[in-house]
Amino acid sequence: SSLVTRSLHVGFLLALTFLIYPAFNSAGRLSRITAGDWLLAIGAFALGTYHWVFEAELIQRSGDPSNADLVVGTLLVALVFEAARRILGLALPIVCGIFLLYGLFGQHLPGDLAHRGYGVDQIINQLSLGSEGLFGIPTLVSATYIFLFILFGSFLEHAGMINLFNSLALGTVGHTKGGPAKVAVISSALMGTISGSGVANVLTTGQFTIPLMKRFGYSGVFA
Repeated sequence: SSLVTRSLHVGFLLALTFLIYPAFNSAGRLSRITAGDWLLAIGAFALGTYHWVFEAELIQRSGDPSNADLVVGTLLVALVFEAARRILGLALPIVCGIFLLYGLFGQHLPGDLAHRGYGVDQIINQLSLGSEGLFGIPTLVSATYIFLFILFGSFLEHAGMINLFNSLALGTVGHTKGGPAKVAVISSALMGTISGSGVANVLTTGQFTIPLMKRFGYSGVFA
């Protein structure tokens, strides 16, 4: 089902994150994959299979999570926080953490800032046991469309298609005024015929066109 697909996708991406991004990347700190990273990666993927293994049970007790559901959901949320910290730094986890604390303790705030109060089970159920929260629409789009675009874009890059696109654009408009920028536009358009993902475009044709524009005097921001 859709929820199983989303859960496996999140588990797979969490596992990749813990194997690609070290816990600490500063000088003198961890810069390679450790045993802890392997354990986190294996644990994250194992948690991602929970919705697959217990799909029928989760449907039957929807809205009334068991203790095991709450433990798995809590661990999954914690792993997502750690993965976000590794990739993006502390800012996003801190902001999300503040909102989670508001959900847990907001009923104690004064005046209009207060809400009716939510239990831990309600919050974990919303975040990690249904098709909202971690498994919302963005995750569905990532699992069904963006993932495929990036995957096949990578295949095409290693097969030489990206070089063909860049060479065709360079040979067509590279000698004209503003040629590097035109090369970027044309090669991106050609890439768009096989991948609708802007991220995939930047990671493929952008590796050639952005340095090309900088080399000819365009600012980094414009490139």
